[in-house]
Amino acid sequence: MKNRILLLFTVIMLCASSCDNFDLDLQEDPNFPAVSAGDIDALYNNIQLEFAAIHFTLEDQTGEVTRMYNATSTNYGAATLPSVFDGLWQNVYADFLPDIALLEELGGTGFPVHVGTAKILQAYVLMEMVDVFGNIPLTEIGQGLEELSPQLNDGADVYAAADVLLDDAIVLLNDAGDIEPAFDNFYGSDVEKWITLANTIKLRAAYLTGNSTAFNNIISAGDFIDEADEDFQYNYGTGRNLPESRHPRYINQYEQADGDYMSNYYMWLLRADKLETDGTTEIRDPRLRYYFNRKVNSSDRQPTDSYGCVLSGLPDQTAKPSSWDAIDPRLPYCYAATDGYTGRDHLNGSGIPADGAIRTAYGLYPMAGSFDGNEFENTQNLGADGGQGVGILPLILSSFVDFMRADMTFTGGTGDARALMISGVGKSLAKVRGFESLVSNDLNEAITIGGIATTKGAAFAMTDTDVSDYEATVGRLYDEATSDAERRDVVIKEYYIAAYGNGLEAYNMYRKTGYPANMQPRLQAGTAEDLFPRSMRYANAFVDRNIDVEQKSESELVFWDPGTSDVR
Repeated sequence: MKNRILLLFTVIMLCASSCDNFDLDLQEDPNFPAVSAGDIDALYNNIQLEFAAIHFTLEDQTGEVTRMYNATSTNYGAATLPSVFDGLWQNVYADFLPDIALLEELGGTGFPVHVGTAKILQAYVLMEMVDVFGNIPLTEIGQGLEELSPQLNDGADVYAAADVLLDDAIVLLNDAGDIEPAFDNFYGSDVEKWITLANTIKLRAAYLTGNSTAFNNIISAGDFIDEADEDFQYNYGTGRNLPESRHPRYINQYEQADGDYMSNYYMWLLRADKLETDGTTEIRDPRLRYYFNRKVNSSDRQPTDSYGCVLSGLPDQTAKPSSWDAIDPRLPYCYAATDGYTGRDHLNGSGIPADGAIRTAYGLYPMAGSFDGNEFENTQNLGADGGQGVGILPLILSSFVDFMRADMTFTGGTGDARALMISGVGKSLAKVRGFESLVSNDLNEAITIGGIATTKGAAFAMTDTDVSDYEATVGRLYDEATSDAERRDVVIKEYYIAAYGNGLEAYNMYRKTGYPANMQPRLQAGTAEDLFPRSMRYANAFVDRNIDVEQKSESELVFWDPGTSDVR
């Protein structure tokens, strides 16, 4: 014991006589070290990953009911089961929002770019959740054991809270210093583009709520997404394993599984909906070969056991429901077009036949699959085909903004609807065409057509003439319309086509306007109770664990939905 006391005394004396070697004025508790920039960056990166997962689930489910994708169910109730959203609710309320709260707590005032941009993502997710579910919890979340059953907040109040988040974010970003995230998937830490995004989210909110004054003010101020390099999109990578970073829809069809059915209606819109002035010649949208990749060159000459038409054994067009004629007598049944565009009709929930080899697949845009160069091949090649999944989630593109502006002119917005629509079409075509860089080797492949040597790109890719001709066609259809209702239908249909990859925007525009007017009806008549969902039911995981919340009806309107549009 005496030896230990002597040793302690010696250490103390050495410390007292050599202050240069021992810092007694400790400012940091070694048991709780300061948060490093690396810790903040890791958390920030995870927030962006969570954001992408949340949006993908929302846009996927909403895209199915609006025919952008196929809803392989016999009725709306089955297509939008509350259990489908259990994982989403976990992602939003147990992961994403708590992670942003933690980022704010740890980042303090030292990481304004991290915190400010996270607030923008938070605002966007809150608005999306309202768009899909209506009233959602907000003010009573994040209180742990003190509040296990958070109350619902009115959707309009959540939108208002999101708007405050955007204002806070803009303040933070305007005062941002030199500390930036190590990796920013969206804008590479370009603060000005993030501020532009914040303003554009406000513009989107004003569009949906019909606030023409707020909408016009943002347009007048001039800082909103109007150029392609400002597009708000999540960018996927090429990682196939550890971690998987490719577009989920690429994985769905370019690995080993048969994958999803394409929507016959959506393919038909691009393949045959528009006609030349003769009233019979079908116009092919320049984006057709980029959106969809055919596996066969014929849709009506396949083995009998490969069809799941329901109302007939083969795709006999005389077997389609007679009620479809009142919507559009040209709507296709059982396939989109005879030249290989093979998917499923809306709410065809019948059994799956041996059709994997003939199903049309996702194409080059925006999933980074394969460009359709008349190869007519299987896509199940372990991720070796096309753009290998380096696609995007198109969230708010400059083309979308043009279409919102064009539609808003019918309800108090400023500008020329026709010119804005054509501008949106041009931007969409350019965006899609830009994906050619992902498959340049494929497009440069030499082929022979009719004895003439050429390349796939020269034979099938979009040309400047294709672009100008299509823009002229859209302008003609607008000019031929005889009422604002018909003109608005033309605008929204082009928005709907350009929005491919973002089913939520399709869901929003359909409820808000009721267009496109010729949406393919369900394959078989439903019950009076099984109506198009004006909003989605809450996740089972939320309702079952919240004693103060009861399951909602899908007929319940989101606060901005006028409820007057004809949807089916």
